Amino acid sequence: MSLYAPELAKYPELTRRRSAVRTAFAVAVIVVAVAAIAYTVPNFIDLAEQGRENAQDASRARYRYGGGLLPVAIIVLAAGAAIAAIVALFGAGTRLWVRSASGAPLRKRFEGYHAMAPEAFERLHAGFASGDPAGYTPLPEQVKRGDAVVLVWTVEAERTGYVGLSWGSATKSTRNAPLIRLEGVHFDALQAALRNGLTEPLPEERNPLRAAGGVR
Repeated sequence: MSLYAPELAKYPELTRRRSAVRTAFAVAVIVVAVAAIAYTVPNFIDLAEQGRENAQDASRARYRYGGGLLPVAIIVLAAGAAIAAIVALFGAGTRLWVRSASGAPLRKRFEGYHAMAPEAFERLHAGFASGDPAGYTPLPEQVKRGDAVVLVWTVEAERTGYVGLSWGSATKSTRNAPLIRLEGVHFDALQAALRNGLTEPLPEERNPLRAAGGVR
């Protein structure tokens, strides 16, 4: 979502709020990591010796080397976990995009990287904006370094979906297309497409827009 965050921030109906669950998890990781380091440092020699003994008792030869590095591994892993948790705590890792009025969180349902020409990217954006799955499914095949990024979020309780398209997978060179909001029957159609798999065309009989009384 970080690629598209600048575009989401333009819309007053969306805001980023701290997640209590993610915050508590990050704090717990920091506490456990600090406790592990605090225990390991004064007991470094004892842990190293214990690691050597356990390694010598190993049934396979490949497990008999490096046992004395146990405390070093503990410190490195704990420090890495603590740093990652601190970054998440003070960055975006513990924050969620929510609807400003209700506080309902956006649930990310799809993120795909695709290879396509700029003209195809524009057509895909128009297809999503139409609200008809026939205009945006099937999506092109996903590739590791695709220039086009497709992101889909939903707020089921409010029958609202959001679609973001970015061109360029590097943050500094990303060009974000305008955010698309789908509501009502168009949200239902998006839900049907997500359940069917966006890489597959949605059968007409499962498209809510084709149902009796639906909107074309």
